[in-house]
Amino acid sequence: MAREERRSLNKVNKWKQVAAAIRKNQADFAQFGEATSNLEARTVEVSDLHARQSSLRAAKQDVSRNLEQALREGDAVMDLLRTAARVRYGTRSEKLIEFGMLPYRGRRRTAVADGTEPAPAPVPASEPVE
Repeated sequence: MAREERRSLNKVNKWKQVAAAIRKNQADFAQFGEATSNLEARTVEVSDLHARQSSLRAAKQDVSRNLEQALREGDAVMDLLRTAARVRYGTRSEKLIEFGMLPYRGRRRTAVADGTEPAPAPVPASEPVE
Protein backbone atom coordinates (compact mmCIF):
# COMPACT_ATOMS: atom_id res chain seq x y z
CA MET A 1 0.00 0.00 0.00
CA ALA A 2 1.40 3.39 -0.97
CA ARG A 3 2.20 6.02 1.61
CA GLU A 4 -0.36 8.46 0.18
CA GLU A 5 -3.07 5.83 0.32
CA ARG A 6 -2.27 5.09 3.97
CA ARG A 7 -2.39 8.79 4.77
CA SER A 8 -5.79 9.21 3.18
CA LEU A 9 -7.12 6.09 4.92
CA ASN A 10 -5.86 7.50 8.22
CA LYS A 11 -7.75 10.69 7.47
CA VAL A 12 -10.91 8.71 6.73
CA ASN A 13 -10.52 6.87 10.04
CA LYS A 14 -10.20 10.20 11.85
CA TRP A 15 -13.31 11.45 10.03
CA LYS A 16 -15.21 8.38 11.19
CA GLN A 17 -14.02 8.91 14.75
CA VAL A 18 -15.10 12.56 14.79
CA ALA A 19 -18.47 11.81 13.17
CA ALA A 20 -19.14 9.03 15.70
CA ALA A 21 -18.23 11.33 18.59
CA ILE A 22 -20.52 14.06 17.25
CA ARG A 23 -23.37 11.56 16.83
CA LYS A 24 -22.78 10.25 20.35
CA ASN A 25 -22.90 13.78 21.78
CA GLN A 26 -25.61 15.01 19.45
CA ALA A 27 -27.34 17.00 22.16
CA ASP A 28 -24.26 19.23 22.53
CA PHE A 29 -23.70 19.60 18.77
CA ALA A 30 -27.24 19.79 17.36
CA GLN A 31 -26.31 22.66 15.00
CA PHE A 32 -23.66 20.48 13.30
CA GLY A 33 -25.98 17.69 12.19
CA GLU A 34 -25.77 18.67 8.51
CA ALA A 35 -21.96 18.98 8.62
CA THR A 36 -21.73 15.57 10.31
CA SER A 37 -23.89 14.04 7.58
CA ASN A 38 -21.67 15.69 4.97
CA LEU A 39 -18.55 14.24 6.64
CA GLU A 40 -20.10 10.76 6.73
CA ALA A 41 -20.99 11.08 3.02
CA ARG A 42 -17.40 12.07 2.23
CA THR A 43 -16.18 9.06 4.20
CA VAL A 44 -18.27 6.72 2.05
CA GLU A 45 -17.21 8.53 -1.13
CA VAL A 46 -13.50 8.30 -0.30
CA SER A 47 -13.82 4.62 0.61
CA ASP A 48 -15.53 3.93 -2.72
CA LEU A 49 -12.87 5.89 -4.58
CA HIS A 50 -10.11 3.90 -2.86
CA ALA A 51 -11.76 0.65 -3.91
CA ARG A 52 -12.09 1.92 -7.48
CA GLN A 53 -8.48 3.09 -7.51
CA SER A 54 -7.30 -0.33 -6.34
CA SER A 55 -9.27 -2.12 -9.03
CA LEU A 56 -7.97 0.27 -11.71
CA ARG A 57 -4.41 -0.24 -10.49
CA ALA A 58 -4.85 -4.00 -10.84
CA ALA A 59 -6.34 -3.55 -14.32
CA LYS A 60 -3.42 -1.31 -15.27
CA GLN A 61 -0.96 -3.98 -14.18
CA ASP A 62 -2.78 -6.57 -16.30
CA VAL A 63 -2.75 -4.27 -19.33
CA SER A 64 0.95 -3.50 -18.81
CA ARG A 65 1.75 -7.20 -18.60
CA ASN A 66 -0.24 -7.89 -21.78
CA LEU A 67 1.49 -5.01 -23.57
CA GLU A 68 4.94 -6.30 -22.63
CA GLN A 69 4.03 -9.79 -23.83
CA ALA A 70 2.69 -8.44 -27.15
CA LEU A 71 5.90 -6.42 -27.63
CA ARG A 72 8.07 -9.50 -26.94
CA GLU A 73 6.04 -11.59 -29.39
CA GLY A 74 6.23 -8.82 -32.02
CA ASP A 75 10.02 -8.63 -31.61
CA ALA A 76 10.25 -12.41 -32.06
CA VAL A 77 8.23 -12.26 -35.29
CA MET A 78 10.31 -9.32 -36.54
CA ASP A 79 13.52 -11.25 -35.82
CA LEU A 80 12.15 -14.23 -37.74
CA LEU A 81 11.26 -12.07 -40.75
CA ARG A 82 14.60 -10.25 -40.70
CA THR A 83 16.42 -13.57 -40.57
CA ALA A 84 14.37 -14.79 -43.52
CA ALA A 85 15.30 -11.63 -45.46
CA ARG A 86 18.98 -12.11 -44.59
CA VAL A 87 18.83 -15.73 -45.78
CA ARG A 88 16.92 -14.80 -48.96
CA TYR A 89 19.02 -11.82 -50.04
CA GLY A 90 22.36 -12.62 -48.40
CA THR A 91 24.34 -10.73 -45.79
CA ARG A 92 25.97 -8.38 -48.32
CA SER A 93 22.83 -7.29 -50.19
CA GLU A 94 21.86 -3.64 -50.10
CA LYS A 95 18.24 -4.85 -50.09
CA LEU A 96 18.63 -5.46 -46.32
CA ILE A 97 18.42 -1.70 -45.75
CA GLU A 98 14.69 -1.91 -46.51
CA PHE A 99 14.35 -4.24 -43.52
CA GLY A 100 16.26 -1.92 -41.17
CA MET A 101 19.50 -3.93 -41.29
CA LEU A 102 22.96 -2.95 -42.45
CA PRO A 103 24.56 -5.17 -45.08
CA TYR A 104 28.01 -6.59 -44.36
CA ARG A 105 30.52 -4.45 -46.26
CA GLY A 106 33.75 -5.90 -44.92
CA ARG A 107 36.24 -4.63 -42.40
CA ARG A 108 37.89 -1.26 -42.77
CA ARG A 109 41.56 -1.33 -43.60
CA THR A 110 44.05 0.18 -41.17
CA ALA A 111 46.82 0.79 -43.73
CA VAL A 112 47.57 4.30 -44.99
CA ALA A 113 46.29 5.19 -48.48
CA ASP A 114 49.80 5.30 -50.14
CA GLY A 115 50.36 1.61 -49.37
CA THR A 116 52.93 1.93 -46.61
CA GLU A 117 52.47 0.55 -43.15
CA PRO A 118 51.48 3.08 -40.50
CA ALA A 119 54.29 4.12 -38.17
CA PRO A 120 54.16 2.45 -34.76
CA ALA A 121 53.06 4.63 -31.90
CA PRO A 122 55.96 5.99 -29.84
CA VAL A 123 56.48 4.21 -26.53
CA PRO A 124 56.61 6.65 -23.62
CA ALA A 125 59.86 6.55 -21.68
CA SER A 126 59.57 5.27 -18.14
CA GLU A 127 62.58 7.28 -16.98
CA PRO A 128 63.55 10.80 -17.99
CA VAL A 129 66.36 10.93 -20.58
CA GLU A 130 69.39 13.10 -19.70
